[in-house]
Order: sequence, then structure tokens, then C-alpha cells
Amino acid sequence: MQSSKSALIASNNAQCNSVSFDILHARLGHTSMSKMQHIALCKPHKPSDFFCETCIFAKSHRLPFHTSTVSFTTPFQLIHMDLWGPYRGVVSITGAKYFLTIVDDFSRCTWTTLLQNKSQVASVII
Repeated sequence: MQSSKSALIASNNAQCNSVSFDILHARLGHTSMSKMQHIALCKPHKPSDFFCETCIFAKSHRLPFHTSTVSFTTPFQLIHMDLWGPYRGVVSITGAKYFLTIVDDFSRCTWTTLLQNKSQVASVII
């Protein structure tokens, strides 16, 4: 019994070569090498030249937006609005199928209004 267990462990350790290490890394959601070293089968395997193209692309980011030079001194100088709908799922208790969101750029105050139809937008904005 003991010899079969040690043979199984030796077999598993032998299977943790560079090909299976790549597959295991991908199956574990591209986990970091420091986390991979906690897996018993991978401890003897030190991937010094390990390269994962997916991890490289996932870590790349776009450049940040430039800081805006436009500043507002009072509320409602600039507002952002978004009308969303119609919602195909369950209708609200009031029969609303649309959502109007208004954000004040100065205060970042946000209002969300539920609407039954699009024709109500003008009255809500006023």
C-alpha cells in the first residue's frame, strides 16, 4: 500500500513538467507563480522562463484620460442624462419600463426616475 502511494506521488511529480504546468496555470484562472508554488505537484517545478501571453495582455491597460481643464462653479452648469429602456423583464409596481438617470457634474448628485414611456422625459427634466 505504501509503495503504491509513493509510486503515485512520484508519477504525479513527474507529470508536472512545463506542458502540464502551462495547462494547470490556465485552468486555475492564470494564477500567479507565487500561488502556483503552493500546489504540492508544482513545488519541485521552478518555471524560471515561464511566459504566459494571456497574462501579459490581461495586465496591459490603456493610458488614463487626460485631466479635464473644464471646471464648474455652480450646480446644473453641466448635467449628464441617460435614458434606458424599455426593460423587457418584470414591470415595476407603477408600470415603469424606462429609467432616466441625471447626474450633476459639479456636485455629482444623481437622480434616477422610473418612467412608463419616453414621452414623460421632457416633463421630468423641466
